[in-house]
Amino acid sequence: MIVYRYTSIFQMTTEAKNRGVARQHTAGWTESFWSTSSFNFVIARWNAREAARQLLLPAQATIVGYRAQTFNMDGNKLLPGGTTNGRQQKPGLISNICDLPQVALQLNLRSNSSSNTGRMELRGIPDDQIKFGEYDPTPAFVIAMNAFIATCQKIPMGFVGRDLSLGPVRMVSVTPIAGTSNATLVTDAAIPGVAVGDYVRFSRVYDSRGRPVSGSWKVLTAAAPTYTLESLKGITVDERIGTVRKDALAYFDNGSIVVHRAVVRKVGRPSESYRGRR
Repeated sequence: MIVYRYTSIFQMTTEAKNRGVARQHTAGWTESFWSTSSFNFVIARWNAREAARQLLLPAQATIVGYRAQTFNMDGNKLLPGGTTNGRQQKPGLISNICDLPQVALQLNLRSNSSSNTGRMELRGIPDDQIKFGEYDPTPAFVIAMNAFIATCQKIPMGFVGRDLSLGPVRMVSVTPIAGTSNATLVTDAAIPGVAVGDYVRFSRVYDSRGRPVSGSWKVLTAAAPTYTLESLKGITVDERIGTVRKDALAYFDNGSIVVHRAVVRKVGRPSESYRGRR
């Protein structure tokens, strides 16, 4: 399955007043969304989205570029393809300043077809919209936010996440195969949807030292309820709680967008700065 990630590139400069003890700081960040529609179809709607995003940005912030990248969704991996990018110059349109570009507003994306949810984070929120650490917008900002959400919903957009439609099954044992790094997995039932070449992921499984086991493993043979997993050794299973399920990604169409809360997210160096060794 082919999916596309569309990214807007932002930059903002703070306005330090006392230059004797403070200096201006320029930060950069990106904001992305996913779609199954190609660039030529999305671009007109994307421009409308960025125009609405400008109405949420302080004057010292600017949208300086864009990037559209193609991915092939293969099982539990996203394989990158071609990229289209370019420069822009779309400054924020709110006169109120933003001292802390890392203060962000988290929006939740809800799928109509599954229980999966996605997140979208808008950094560079003006200071007067955050009070005592919480999102407390003015009526004018609420109108601008609703307009931005409306432009997002006109784009055929969604998010990528793990496919949770196939349920987990309980694990019985994991036994290392002598002379290899592989192991034999036995479950109490067939793992839904799993065939040779797929990947599986554990939940509440611990190694011989009691540490949680994270990651995914390729299925080399499948004769349910017995499977051979690649590069898995030294694992012990607590039979009361250990489960396993197929590990796969899926694209979820967005059904609604809801403003959730204020959060703090890292911002990086300026997007237009020199990118090399000093």
